[in-house]
Amino acid sequence: IPLNTIPVGADTLFVRVRDDIESRWSITQMLKNISVALPLTLLNFTAVKQGNTAQLKWQTTNEVNTAYFNIQRSTDAVNFTKIGVVKANNINGINNYFYEDNIQGQPSEKLYYRLQEIDIDAKAQYSEIVAIKIDNLKTGISIYPNPSRNYINIVSNKPQDLEGAVITIVDMAGKVTLKQELLANGQQRVNISALSPGIYIVHILKTNGVETQKLLKE
Repeated sequence: IPLNTIPVGADTLFVRVRDDIESRWSITQMLKNISVALPLTLLNFTAVKQGNTAQLKWQTTNEVNTAYFNIQRSTDAVNFTKIGVVKANNINGINNYFYEDNIQGQPSEKLYYRLQEIDIDAKAQYSEIVAIKIDNLKTGISIYPNPSRNYINIVSNKPQDLEGAVITIVDMAGKVTLKQELLANGQQRVNISALSPGIYIVHILKTNGVETQKLLKE
């Protein structure tokens, strides 16, 4: 959104987006103090997965009033949480920055990152959002049939991972519709006949992490 398209005197911009499939609105994001451009220029911002870490790199220039960077992470690209802080060099020329995030055990298949630059006067601006895929961190649990009508099978190539595990099925409104303990078996059946047709999120909470998958109930 070019700053020159925002009315003179405006100091807060409210932004939200709507999902075309389910017509749900995101949480409104507020960008404050937009009437004054910050001196920092962010040249680039990247995130690359390396083993069990996400390697974040960015370059800046024109740092004349910059205090620090908040590194923020999200699993849905809407709700972000601060996971670290990097102090700014606050000097002219090209500045290179690096931050390493430990993503081992993250339940999501994709992680989103952004930077929040804070200047000395406490004004802030955000970077673009970058993402990495971490679906290869899954432990080999599969759910079938999917779509399903009456039951689903939970299959794991490491049955010991399911000992003491709990399966929770949540609808798209966030309501828990089914919850039960699993056994340390390579395959077990869960009855979902009482669920209404629709899309659900299946969480399998294990002692070594959480695995999440989508389920279509017919």
